[in-house]
Amino acid sequence: MAFEDGLGPGRVLYHYTSPPGLLGILERRCLFASDVWFLNDDASEVRYAQTRMAERVRQYLGPDQPWLQALLEVSEAKPGWLDDVFVASFCEEPDLLSQWRGYASGGFAIGFAADGLAALDDGEGTLRLVQVDYGAESARRRLRGLFEQLADGGPYSGEERERLARTVLLPEMARVKEPSFSEEKEWRLLVVERRPERIFFRIDAPGVVPYVEIALPEPSPVGEIVIGPAVDQQLQRRGVEQLLARRGYRGVEIRESTSSLRL
Repeated sequence: MAFEDGLGPGRVLYHYTSPPGLLGILERRCLFASDVWFLNDDASEVRYAQTRMAERVRQYLGPDQPWLQALLEVSEAKPGWLDDVFVASFCEEPDLLSQWRGYASGGFAIGFAADGLAALDDGEGTLRLVQVDYGAESARRRLRGLFEQLADGGPYSGEERERLARTVLLPEMARVKEPSFSEEKEWRLLVVERRPERIFFRIDAPGVVPYVEIALPEPSPVGEIVIGPAVDQQLQRRGVEQLLARRGYRGVEIRESTSSLRL
């Protein structure tokens, strides 16, 4: 799997999740990556990235590339399209108030060894662990290189534009968020999955949500569990300790959040 510079061996990334999410990850020994259009942050984040990328097209390549502008417009979710890009999110911070509020009220933060995540393999070579860019300015060099590469290969047919939008542009959009979210220090595990037998569905807040399972290697990269703000953190700890012990997890540190959030 591709692994970006900036997060080397020994570092830990935290996945904030609910109690059912923790149980599913530890019991099934896998991560659950959701369709990018169904993330908690809403599809507006992808549209934000789309708008900024369109601005960069005009800035870098000028207004005489209408086909490239059309390519960006194709990246919008279309009725009848089958989505291919799935995301699992991580944070550099183990005890962040905004994460507990937004993603894991009454839940947990699972600490994963970064090099363990880097060892993940979906069998297709499409897994990428990437750092989120907050605002298009922070992604300027990367986006410019992408646009120049696309411009060199264009113009494209309608079928080619759809393929590039779904497998190249949409993953890039999935790693750009508004600057107001920068406190999260987010990393994302991106996977492009087109095999129908690998795509599952669950019922969640948005309705029917597509997702994929990413198997975790052995030994497990899970090294830490932070118990989020709760009425009885000690009881939560007792349950987690028994779950880890009875499912064969060894050497996993458990600690309680010191966040000021009160439930």
